[in-house]
Amino acid sequence: LDEIKKATNNFDRDTQIGVGACGPVFQCSLRVGHDPQNTYPVAVKCLTSKDPSEGKQFDNEIEVMKTYKHEFLLPLLGTCDGPPRCIVTELMTNGSLYHRLQYTRVKNMKPMTWKQRIDVAVDTAKALNYLHNEAKTPLIHRDVKSLNILLDDEYHAKLCDFGLVKNTPGLRGSEHTHMKTVHVSGTMAYMPHEYSMHGEVTFKIDSFGFGVVLLELLSGRSPTATESSDRPLYAELEDELEALDDADAMSQLQQWLASGVDWPMQKAMQLALIARSLLLTKRKSRASIQDVLPKLLVLTDRTHVLG
Repeated sequence: LDEIKKATNNFDRDTQIGVGACGPVFQCSLRVGHDPQNTYPVAVKCLTSKDPSEGKQFDNEIEVMKTYKHEFLLPLLGTCDGPPRCIVTELMTNGSLYHRLQYTRVKNMKPMTWKQRIDVAVDTAKALNYLHNEAKTPLIHRDVKSLNILLDDEYHAKLCDFGLVKNTPGLRGSEHTHMKTVHVSGTMAYMPHEYSMHGEVTFKIDSFGFGVVLLELLSGRSPTATESSDRPLYAELEDELEALDDADAMSQLQQWLASGVDWPMQKAMQLALIARSLLLTKRKSRASIQDVLPKLLVLTDRTHVLG
């Protein structure tokens, strides 16, 4: 902890890069080994909240990050008992997908390419498929959103923020069995109706959230209500998704794709159809992550890489 305090100048605001559910997030460089010149850039997530439920989420996140390891999950580098308690992870230099997409609009940054967007979708789907179908004890993330997808300097994505995860012993991601909760947690703009209204917890929660992320990648729009629309993105584009079956579907799709991105229209259409399959209102009809991962890999010509 002393080394973290020194590296962040005692958690100075100038080293703060964001705020999580439980407290601020800082960036700094920590020494590797005994050579003071050999340092590694890291992010430090702090628990400053006094809310017991948020302390429980912090504990949950640490346990998940210690247990679940995957190429596209944010790796845990260490923890500190504090105060404040800290989680130390890799520093993802391009920040969250949400901010990268929104900064294109408000800060006039060069937009991500269509290839980068599809690669982010594939990386995220692989992370979720691991949690749902490959991990020894499958997990439901429960808060899949663009803010929880971080990008490194080469725009590889890593899924993060595991405070709300729900383990599902004995179940796999394609199964329809559901649990009930009276404590609905997450982000409303990414929640399916059966969860937000009835507390039904299934793997299809993550499917729906991932579908919204695909709409963000396609359109560049905010997932939440804005000054120009009082509806979340999935509702705002509901008619446009239905119109994908129309004779003039390509021209209609082109009207809501992100500007400045040279989308190959066939690939954009396939990605939009995948998003629609993940956003179906009826849970049992909604696609699973396992269903859509091979379709996403086709878009990258990486059909042989399913891990």
